[in-house]
Amino acid sequence: MNKHVVVWIFLKTLFQIGLLSLMLLLSGCINDDAIDFPEEPDFTSFSQSTAIISLLRSVKNNTLSEDQDCFTLFYPIELGFNNDITITVGSYQALQEITEDVNTNIHINKVEFPILVSKAGTVKSIKSESQLTQLLDECGLLTLRDEFDKYFTQCFDFAYPIKMIATDSSQVKIDSLGDYFDFEFEQGFDKQPVFVYPLEINSFSKDQKLLINNDFELFEVFDMCDSCPQLFFSIDWAEDTRYVFEADFPGIDELESFDWYIDRIKVETDGAGVDGDFKLEETFNEGTYEICIKTQAPEFDCFAGTSYCTTLEVVDPCPILSIEVNPIEADSIQFIATFDRKDEIDYTWAIYQDQDLIFFEEELEGGDNKFGYQFDPGTYNVCLEAEVHGCSTVSKVCEEIIVN
Repeated sequence: MNKHVVVWIFLKTLFQIGLLSLMLLLSGCINDDAIDFPEEPDFTSFSQSTAIISLLRSVKNNTLSEDQDCFTLFYPIELGFNNDITITVGSYQALQEITEDVNTNIHINKVEFPILVSKAGTVKSIKSESQLTQLLDECGLLTLRDEFDKYFTQCFDFAYPIKMIATDSSQVKIDSLGDYFDFEFEQGFDKQPVFVYPLEINSFSKDQKLLINNDFELFEVFDMCDSCPQLFFSIDWAEDTRYVFEADFPGIDELESFDWYIDRIKVETDGAGVDGDFKLEETFNEGTYEICIKTQAPEFDCFAGTSYCTTLEVVDPCPILSIEVNPIEADSIQFIATFDRKDEIDYTWAIYQDQDLIFFEEELEGGDNKFGYQFDPGTYNVCLEAEVHGCSTVSKVCEEIIVN
């Protein structure tokens, strides 16, 4: 008989006589109406999941409540322990009870997809780890990335070398802190970090090296970290490609200073101690930027420092207009708008002679982007003009037309 099945039957017997403490460390706390044990567990249908660990941490910390606004779970859901035991959870209360008794030796690290949730009045099927992580992100619940970025280099660093998994599933050796940041910059700081275990870390709070065997143990390291200010800033689009970033977080008035970074380059020192205004205003070219605030905050006993970063996608709202001129007859000409956003915005065709407007025609979004006109002899400027929200100037391009 398969050794997993033998173990399962033995543990099921323990459950029936009330000795669950060896199995789940729940000491009989979980209502057996809410949790069922399968007759023959099918381990192959379960997925290793870091996101389910994050979800359970949110339950334990009361950031994910039974009636919270963003989403609610449909039960039952199937969960798996790190020792390949599986359980069926039938209620939020049972989910809460599980979070109280997991530890390094026995903890949840698997889930059976799909999970059904109700979000914005719609039932959604969460079919993968990436979809579950996205759901947590959308609802403001902390993921491994969020917690790792909060505490890394603040209360621990790696004892290099380590290995990480790249987006193409290859293993990449990381030999230093600089290597780590280069790797993350290349992969994208919005991606969840995937580590090859075991790995060693240098714990600043314990002043010693710790061996980490899995994501659950890494989360436990986060729980040992000292408190630092929870940095945050909002982003407001001003106009064109100009943005205003405003720092706002608990304790900001007590913090001596912090620094603004764009793509890892310090651009400004701010804070109450330097008569700062807690704002950064910058004009960008089109592209993707990483915006961060960072501080070493001894007044918070945060000697290793902390940071908050986010990614900014900059798109110039002002279209670059262009016209194609197609003569039909000597005095009859067709004009065609050829710029990229011609189907997305409203614009105007205008004809000027001696700087006087003699004709105009509106081209609404979704039009045919063509304009024809029969001219009398003379010199004209045929212009395409667009006034777009967020663009500080009227976009304009003109072609000179001479009709003999």
